[in-house]
This record gives sequence, structure tokens and C-alpha cells, in this order.
Amino acid sequence: METIFIHHPNNITEELDPKTIALGFFDGVHRGHKEVIQRAKKNSKRK
Repeated sequence: METIFIHHPNNITEELDPKTIALGFFDGVHRGHKEVIQRAKKNSKRK
């Protein structure tokens, strides 16, 4: 699993709230998928 942080270009004229997504093929929520979701939640709270 890899965490990638993407920063939008600075040409936005309005302030937007930061967003977090967990991207993948979730064919059911098992331990591995729960870890991805928990990591996304932790990153979003940190930001």
C-alpha cells in the first residue's frame, strides 16, 4: 500500500477544504481493506 499526497495547482481563486480518498477495488471489506480505510481516516484527521 502506498500513500500519495497530491497538491492542487495554486491557480484556484477560492479556498477549498482538504479532501481525502481511499482509492482501490473494494470487493468486500476484509482486514486489508479496513487498514486502507483506517489509514485514509487517520491522514484526513491529520490534515
